[in-house]
Amino acid sequence: MADAESQLVQELRELAGVKQGDSFEIAHDGVRVRVSYSGGSSSSLTLAVTYDTVAREAQSGTAYRGGAPPSAIRPLMIELFPETDGHRQAKASGTDIEFQSGDRFFDHGVYVDTQTPADVLAHVLEAEVRRAVLELFALDFTTINIDDHDRNVVARMVSFASAKHGEPTGARAVDAFARLARSLPRLATRAGEHAKHPLRGVNKALALFAVTVLTASFPIYCSGIMGNKCPNEMSPTELPACVGPGLIGLIPGILVGALASAAAVAFTRRYRGRSDSSRHGAMFSGLVFFLALVTTTLLASSIVAR
Repeated sequence: MADAESQLVQELRELAGVKQGDSFEIAHDGVRVRVSYSGGSSSSLTLAVTYDTVAREAQSGTAYRGGAPPSAIRPLMIELFPETDGHRQAKASGTDIEFQSGDRFFDHGVYVDTQTPADVLAHVLEAEVRRAVLELFALDFTTINIDDHDRNVVARMVSFASAKHGEPTGARAVDAFARLARSLPRLATRAGEHAKHPLRGVNKALALFAVTVLTASFPIYCSGIMGNKCPNEMSPTELPACVGPGLIGLIPGILVGALASAAAVAFTRRYRGRSDSSRHGAMFSGLVFFLALVTTTLLASSIVAR
C-alpha cells in the first residue's frame, strides 16, 4: 500500500472509529457513508449511500413543476467523470451530446453520461450537488454514480495521488460526499426503461467472440498451422521457424485490421447524438480491429507456412 493510499484509508478508519477493516461506516451530518477499500495491484476506494435513504423533499422555492416531485425512470443511471479532451472532441464533432447545466465550471470539468432527460437532470444536478462533485474530483475521485443499478450513490477512487495535496483529504472527501447525498431530490418513479445504445448488445457479443478467438488462436497457430515446428521447449535456433510465419502474417493482419476498423468507425456514425455514443463506437471499432487482425494473421501465416 502506497503512503498516500495508507494515509487516506487510515484517516477514514479514524473517522469511523475503527482500527482495522476494509468495510465500515462513517456518520457525518446525518448521513451514514459506507466505505469500502480494496488493496493490491488495482486498489480502489468507494463511498456509497442509498439514494432514497438520503434524498430530500423539495424545499420551499425550489419545488419542481409547482411542488410535485419530479418523476423519472429509475434508476437514473447518471455517471459522472472528469471531462477530458477526448470528451470535448467527441462533443465538438457531434458524436456525443451531453447535458449542459449552465454552470461553466461544472460543464467544463465534468462529463455527464446518462439517458435521464435534461429536465430531470437539471433538478438532480443542482448547485450544491455540482459543487460537491467538483470537490470530489479535485480530491482524485475518478467516477461518481448517482442512482446506479442498485439505487446507490457511489464515489469511486482508483488512484491514490492525494499526497500531492499536502494535507489529509479523508474528512474533506466524506464531507463533500455527504453534502452531495443530502442535496439530491426525492423522485417519483416513472414506468419504463432507459433506451440502450444500439451497439451495446453487439459489443457484448463481439467481446465474447474476441475472447474465444484469442483463446483458440494460440493452439490453432502452434498445432494446426505450424505442426511440429513449435515444440514446448524450443532452442534459440528453432524459434525463428516457429514465429517467422506469424510475424510475416502480422503485416497483412494489421493492414486488414486498420481497414476494418475504419469501416467500423464509419458505420458507427449513424448512432451519434447520445452521451455514450463515442464510448460504444470506440469499443465496436476496437473489437472489429482485433478480430480482423487475428483472423487475417492466422490465414496469412498458414499460407506462409506451407
